[in-house]
Amino acid sequence: MLEVHWNSSRGWGKPRIGPVHDFDFPVHNSGLNYGLVGIEGMKAYYDSNTKTIRTFRPDKYAERLNKTSEGLSFPTFDPNEFIKCLDELLKQEEIWASPTLYIRPILFSLTNHLSLKPPNDIVLLITLSPDTYSQSGCTPVTLKVERNGFNSWVNGTRCFRPGGSSTISFKHRKAALDGGFDQVLWVYGKKITDTDNSNVFIHMLNDYNEEELITPVADGSVLPGIYREVIMEFARERKDLKVKEKDIEIMKLHDYCKRNKILEIFLCGTELVVAPVKSITYNILQFRPISTKGKMAIELYNRLQDIHVTLIVNLVWKNTTFFLTSCHLNHSDI
Repeated sequence: MLEVHWNSSRGWGKPRIGPVHDFDFPVHNSGLNYGLVGIEGMKAYYDSNTKTIRTFRPDKYAERLNKTSEGLSFPTFDPNEFIKCLDELLKQEEIWASPTLYIRPILFSLTNHLSLKPPNDIVLLITLSPDTYSQSGCTPVTLKVERNGFNSWVNGTRCFRPGGSSTISFKHRKAALDGGFDQVLWVYGKKITDTDNSNVFIHMLNDYNEEELITPVADGSVLPGIYREVIMEFARERKDLKVKEKDIEIMKLHDYCKRNKILEIFLCGTELVVAPVKSITYNILQFRPISTKGKMAIELYNRLQDIHVTLIVNLVWKNTTFFLTSCHLNHSDI
């Protein structure tokens, strides 16, 4: 893993790469007591034929991690240096247990005090682990609508990623999983927001029978997903498709489904990439899009997989791609 310490007097220290190890914390550690933790999640893809490693839009993930730092009153960092450190860590990872590695950056307070104030010491960690979710491919999912609990709110914590932001939903997530559903679909008031780890897209026909692709507005109650942004960019290439950030109420969605206006619904995110929605259950109501297999979802998934693991890499997506055998990164601070 990669480890970098920060102190309020000395600033950022020298990055170190070494084996994963445990940390010993005093019981009054502010990270443990007040949740002063920030997380991020991204992936690296390995092509054994060409011995290349690719990361997808690392600049955007670094940018979002910096927003998390700001939200927690942590220090920010240079995104370019973050990417250099990540590249070096991936180069030194000799054993790839799967074609995809899950990358977990973690920001954690190391300050020992029982008071609500910014920490004097933090650590930035980056760990690597095999990614098992990618093996399932573009698999349809079932959603349960949750209105008794909440996941976020307008201008809330969904605009960045503090470590405890999803724990408030665990009770409802467990109930959904125990009920045979794959994920919880959250609503804020009456409007759809997102699931625990994915953004929602609705491919539909509007009242004028024009094709639209709608995703809820990222107003703080919706995670500003990296794949959400990419999919909107992809979709805008189609001149016959209106792409909108627009709020939609859950019962309005039900009405559109009854009128056969919803062509398909799909989720997107770092974990699952793209997955069609098979059904949505809201109290005693169950509604389905016209297509539960998701033609658009499959097309988007395949296009993203081409970018992830083949040489079809358009520079506008800002992938980091390097060769294990021929690329030598010279980082003076590593």
